[in-house]
Amino acid sequence: MVKKGAYAGILVVTGMAGLSIYVYQHNRIESPRMVTGAPTAASQQASQPTGASQLPVFQETADFIKVYNDIGDLASHSDIIVTGTVLRTSSFDYYPVGADDAVVYTSVTVKVERVWKGAVKAGDIVTFVEPGGTTTAKAMGLDKKWNLPPERWNEPVRVVFNGIPPMQAGQHVLLFGHTPDKAFQSMLNEPFYNVLGANQGKFTIREGIVERPVPGTSGVPEYSPLNMTLARAEELIQTSLSTP
Repeated sequence: MVKKGAYAGILVVTGMAGLSIYVYQHNRIESPRMVTGAPTAASQQASQPTGASQLPVFQETADFIKVYNDIGDLASHSDIIVTGTVLRTSSFDYYPVGADDAVVYTSVTVKVERVWKGAVKAGDIVTFVEPGGTTTAKAMGLDKKWNLPPERWNEPVRVVFNGIPPMQAGQHVLLFGHTPDKAFQSMLNEPFYNVLGANQGKFTIREGIVERPVPGTSGVPEYSPLNMTLARAEELIQTSLSTP
């Protein structure tokens, strides 16, 4: 269920973005934290993937009721746990019931390397969805809020959720996912999993080390990057899954 608040654009969302219940605060238009026009060097580094064009960047934040601060907690609340390589990503707009503006998500296509949990196997291609991505000025409602002329409605903008950009093609990742509620399974024309806790359940793997990105926006509840070796993460996952 989605409820739209007054003026500030607060949405209370259940069943989305990893199926964690959270208060979703749009900081697109009214908030001083939003970035309009050309991003600063710092915001480019934090918000845009390598090689991305310099687009206006808007921050969206959420206060989570559930924060996952250890591997065991993530594992026990997941429907799927895999490592794999990101093959491609694609942003799409979703219009919650009663909302005039879109919420942008990114679908992430992953080739599975190893499975700890879930009805998939090594070599399968699996889709995950996480918040944030690239959309248009019109989808965000800027055509009305900023009185933009029609020729500017399709101008692209980037939306960064909790200061954490979406995954990128080529990344080696460890992902904890959750099956979406039935009400949201129609978001894509294919089966998919939400990244658990919006973006709490995604880790990058580099040179045998796993680490998850942490919120880069002030006011967002912090959580640990859980930096550790992949071997240690695997051990913790196995221990959690084998514990009654």
